[in-house]
Amino acid sequence: MEDAHCREELGIVADYAREFFVDRNYRKWESESLSGSEFLRLQILKALDSFHSRLYSIEAIRRAGDFKPYLPPTRHPGL
Repeated sequence: MEDAHCREELGIVADYAREFFVDRNYRKWESESLSGSEFLRLQILKALDSFHSRLYSIEAIRRAGDFKPYLPPTRHPGL
């Protein structure tokens, strides 16, 4: 599926995952309230949640387009 938002969110996940698992350079992400690894983990979860929401929306739109409401047969006068 070609969706710019989904591609962007997965790119964010890949970037933060690389920092977390490969580079293991947590210190540059540290703040007073969060450790660097916790910050990266939260950013990955945030991007995955956004990705999931976008997929849910796309699926809802697709299903709405497939929806065919039941229309009772029309009655012709005089029949």
